Amino acid sequence: MNTGPDPPLQSDTDLQEGVVNQAQPEGGRRSLAWPKTVVFSILPVLFLLLIGEGGLRLYSWYFRTAYERYNVSTGRIELVPNLEVKSPGGRRIRINSKGFVGVEFADVKPAGIYRVFTVGDSCTFAGDWDVSYSAFLGGMLNADGQRYEVINAGIEGYNSEYALGRIRDDILKYDPDLVTIYIGWNDLMKVSPSNMSSSGRVTWLGAALNHSYLYKGLSKVVFFYIRPILMPPGLSGKASEYHVFDQFVPAEYEENVSAMVALLRERNVRVLLFTRPTVLTRNMSAEDLKAEHVFFPYFSEAYSAPRLLSLHDAYNNSIRRIAARMRVPIVDLDEVFNRQDKRTLFWDTMHPNKEGHELIATVLAPRIRELLAQ
Repeated sequence: MNTGPDPPLQSDTDLQEGVVNQAQPEGGRRSLAWPKTVVFSILPVLFLLLIGEGGLRLYSWYFRTAYERYNVSTGRIELVPNLEVKSPGGRRIRINSKGFVGVEFADVKPAGIYRVFTVGDSCTFAGDWDVSYSAFLGGMLNADGQRYEVINAGIEGYNSEYALGRIRDDILKYDPDLVTIYIGWNDLMKVSPSNMSSSGRVTWLGAALNHSYLYKGLSKVVFFYIRPILMPPGLSGKASEYHVFDQFVPAEYEENVSAMVALLRERNVRVLLFTRPTVLTRNMSAEDLKAEHVFFPYFSEAYSAPRLLSLHDAYNNSIRRIAARMRVPIVDLDEVFNRQDKRTLFWDTMHPNKEGHELIATVLAPRIRELLAQ
């Protein structure tokens, strides 16, 4: 029997305060578990990255130039129809109602006309219709009495995947007789061999990075603007440097070009492949690189003249393999330009100047006449 005084009764408020006091750590502040701390630290970074990615996409798709716009349905940059503008460099860019550089042409090909489309990137686009190889080619072909339409289907920044879509969606419906294919610089310059597996196909991580506009933009800033200031490109060295990529096969590039050829053949369209020329030569000095405005890929593996020449040869060898395997006519522009004084034929690493475009047209005209006359 308890003979002492009864303990005081605790009120509801006292009980609640006790629970609170037991739950709080020393110091009166509740701490977050470390997983939550990590999550809350990463979220702002991810948010900023998403804003950067979205902002760069919007800029690239709709504001980068006055003559290009992103097409959501095709997933590609396309030319703005019915537009004539001057580029910042003073080029007069004329785009017809169908989204091709140059003059108008009918939906239905007129009788007695050979229709030729030139597919490519900025080396084909050229900007000013009057100084593209397509324009020179049209004049040369039509000088012999036979009627030809040469339609410039080049678009800046196009790689082999986009060129395949361009043929499928934009060209076949206009009943071409012949399509020339001059593509590969954007595959070479923007896709690092280290992002490819041993099969030559881009890995899943490489593909994710290659589709990120933020990654591509940062790569351009680092490798195009900053790297040349901090370190000069390699110039010469062991002879093996010119053969670093001899065994490299860009499988996805080959697959895309092969698919273009197969698609055109299914529609009984003749195909003419080109290798890609470059201003680079062996044993160039630092002064030569500067004078010829040579720039290098947006990755580290080919940051020397010998290594870039080796990678350039690897992509051209892909074109030669496709031509041999699929029995497609080829014009080896690389070999044609190598027989010339290339310093007078280029603006920079890969873009022909007016004289370069004239040379291309001069080489193409007799070959195209021969193919279409068969």
